[in-house]
Amino acid sequence: TKLQKRWPYLLIDEFQDTSVNQLRFLQLLAGESGNIMVVGDDDQAIYEWRGACAENILNFHHHFPGAKVVTLDRNYRSKARILDAANRVIRYNKRRRQKTLKAHQSGDAEVVRRCYQSGDLEAEVICQDIARAIRQGTPAEAIAVLMRRNVQAAPFEEELARRQVGFRLVGGKRTADKKAARDLFAYLSVTGSGKNELAFRRAITTPARGLAATSLDRIVASGPTVGGDLLRVNASTVEGLAAKRAQVLTEFQQLILKARQMICAPGARPGAIFRDLFHDVGYHQRLEQEITNARLLARQIGDLDRTLNLLDSAWNDPALGAHPRQRLIGFVNRMLLAGAQDEANDDEGKVTLSTIHGVKGLEYDRVYIVGLEEGYLPTQSAIDDGNLEEERRLLYVAITRAKNTLHLSRAASRRQGKREVERIPSRFLIEAGLEEVFIDEPTRRDDVEMTQDMAALRARLAEQGIQMPEWNP
Repeated sequence: TKLQKRWPYLLIDEFQDTSVNQLRFLQLLAGESGNIMVVGDDDQAIYEWRGACAENILNFHHHFPGAKVVTLDRNYRSKARILDAANRVIRYNKRRRQKTLKAHQSGDAEVVRRCYQSGDLEAEVICQDIARAIRQGTPAEAIAVLMRRNVQAAPFEEELARRQVGFRLVGGKRTADKKAARDLFAYLSVTGSGKNELAFRRAITTPARGLAATSLDRIVASGPTVGGDLLRVNASTVEGLAAKRAQVLTEFQQLILKARQMICAPGARPGAIFRDLFHDVGYHQRLEQEITNARLLARQIGDLDRTLNLLDSAWNDPALGAHPRQRLIGFVNRMLLAGAQDEANDDEGKVTLSTIHGVKGLEYDRVYIVGLEEGYLPTQSAIDDGNLEEERRLLYVAITRAKNTLHLSRAASRRQGKREVERIPSRFLIEAGLEEVFIDEPTRRDDVEMTQDMAALRARLAEQGIQMPEWNP
């Protein structure tokens, strides 16, 4: 009674996200007066997994008899074609109040559905399109790439970094920050150059080989005698290094030098080389010993596989360097640079990479919704449990983030480990009622992109004393 007197009128926003306990509390607080007003959209109820109950808003008139329902169906964000796609998708849900969003804005919108031959191509073409849109005047912060799970962001991180497009990652760690990726970066860096002390220290102790910090310090202290190249340190000449530790150093040096030789061979596949190397050194076995949680273990192994796949995808990019060892270092630097750009607090001038949950309530001029395949959206667990309505609401929320441009995409196949696995289009894509365009190669580079590539090539040749004539498209 005391609280009822203190708050005689109640207004609750985002009511579709309330739990059963919160509803009961509001009923007690409102009491017999029934002075309560709520605002919400049952089609945006996407938090049942954390206790929210969509039935609260669907049955509001039962919980509060005599309540008046006012439907606000005028949308002030998205243009008509975007809302048409959203309306077509959500109408398949049975647990909802029937309503059709209408656009307040006039004018046409770009709405496309694409199927890319592979997941790598999906990231490449979309990031190419993003870079072009930014050059043509769209602010980077007005662009978002949305996905069901944050692990899907990795190829977009690499492709945006390759194009020097800043981004911020919402709802997860950047690829470059994950432990498995950092472990791999250490091996790639020391294979590229034995003069990288930090990479050497991490690689030779991952997994643990019985080298204490004092032994490592002694090895590093011998570096100047061989020009700082720790792969050339003669273990037998390291002062105070026990025979067993000397053997560890020698075996590690041989391992890295063998990888270096393989990486420099014609037609080398770096992903396969380092995947085998990590298997040979017992990296996976050590993870299994350290991580008892099966889901966390699978996540770590998945992080390693995704980073190796990114390495393969980027390997033939001339911007990484002319020599294979340069390309290893260039790839690591690119990934770490992308991470450093993301760490800045200022979001201005950055494309958003996010899970759909991470952008609820936000809006963007251009929205790319990627990975629209069975098993991703909807997730496999939702398919198995028959809980498709919340997954469909997720896509509805994602679509209605777009103001002027909406791209829906899937891949015909995706790389999983060493294999390309065929993917099935999401049933929600079919429900959207859009004609699909198949993309099997990158779009032709425009003159600006070609000029940038030629400038980069000219700079690399100049470093070797070769002058290249000016080129104008």
